[in-house]
Amino acid sequence: ETLSASAINTWQTTTKILLIYLDYDSVVTNMNTKNAYDGISSVSDEGLVKSIPVSNFDFVTYKKSANQETGSMSPIDHVQSAPFLLIVALNEFNKNQ
Repeated sequence: ETLSASAINTWQTTTKILLIYLDYDSVVTNMNTKNAYDGISSVSDEGLVKSIPVSNFDFVTYKKSANQETGSMSPIDHVQSAPFLLIVALNEFNKNQ
């Protein structure tokens, strides 16, 4: 009962919320964010909830394994995503100032 009472998809907000997520995440499915968006939007006033999917290919990182002499550029994934998603959040914040 505690889990169902605190489910994010039934939580109602009275302030604006921005959900930012990767199109593909090898650790956390983007369905978590999509379900949260659908749930929160359905019980909150219109226009309070916004979601922004971010393509993994919008940002790249340099990856090099310990046994490699050279590395390669790769799209971001879960491990590298936090600073890049924060840039997207900051950009959205600045648009609304």
